[in-house]
Amino acid sequence: MKSNEEKIKGVLRLSIILFSTLTVINFIGIVGSSNALFTKSINSKNKIEIKSGGIYNFDYTGGEQTFIAPKSGKYKLETWGAQGGSWYDSCNSNAERAGGYGGYSVGYTTLSSNSTINIVVGGQGTIIIECEQQENNPSNKGSNGGYNGGGHGGAGIGTLFVGAPGGGGATHIALSSGILSSFVDNKNNVLIVSGGGGGAGLWNGVAGSAGGITGNNGFSAGKSYATGGTQNNGYAFGIGQDGGNGTGYDGAASGHGGGGGGWYGGFAIPTVQLQESSGGGAGGSGYIGNTSLTDKHMTCYNCETSNEESTRTISNTCVSEIPISDCSKIGNGYVRITYSGL
Repeated sequence: MKSNEEKIKGVLRLSIILFSTLTVINFIGIVGSSNALFTKSINSKNKIEIKSGGIYNFDYTGGEQTFIAPKSGKYKLETWGAQGGSWYDSCNSNAERAGGYGGYSVGYTTLSSNSTINIVVGGQGTIIIECEQQENNPSNKGSNGGYNGGGHGGAGIGTLFVGAPGGGGATHIALSSGILSSFVDNKNNVLIVSGGGGGAGLWNGVAGSAGGITGNNGFSAGKSYATGGTQNNGYAFGIGQDGGNGTGYDGAASGHGGGGGGWYGGFAIPTVQLQESSGGGAGGSGYIGNTSLTDKHMTCYNCETSNEESTRTISNTCVSEIPISDCSKIGNGYVRITYSGL
């Protein structure tokens, strides 16, 4: 027989273990942008899938991910496109220009048990830190665009002018495999898209955030500007344009930001003109036109709106690094799939 003292010590030890376990689980739940408990699993495609009850979250991996419906029923699809690359001058002024923000799209679709849909989460365009690039990359080549269609940033001239940031990649969900641009002849297989933002311009340049129905334009400090992707036109289906290179020393000569990826990608300014600053790339458009989607809309930052069912777009001023419904995205894109019943 254990003494009362030994029993009390055993209860205390069990309480400490339970308290520690609950503390760890609750902390993980907060990190996952939900206070609900969840578990992590890694599949054969090296995908980390975060499950919270009927919620499945997909972060940026730089590759394609898959979702297999655990049961038949209705699922809510939420996608966030990626932000374009930003620019920072860490040498003297600490000036900065933000890349255009990624868009948000949402809709509901019905999936049968064990059916598969394919997910590609867009990556943020490369960020430019001016002093670091001058020291480490004397050729000042333009930076890479984000995964899934972000256009590259234009190159600067010599060792004094830096390359510009790349555009953000789109995020999409489709019925078959491939990056967004691969569906150019098979658009009906795309369920939903969120556009990526344009790469930042330098100094007085302004990048365009991603659309809904239409991506925002990008601007230089001069007369040049780049137009955003629409539902029917843009630089290319699924691809943002590469920014133009710098051309002379009597202006910024640092290259233009790349266009954002999207249903149709945003344009970029092709050439830096004299007496104007490097300009930002335009944002790509989103897409909710697939007829299998219901209760759907898109949300984007200070953008053109639409009341049509297939292009319904709401303008916002909400931006966030974590994925929040109806907020434009800072950083990489994101996908959330939620089971909502039969």
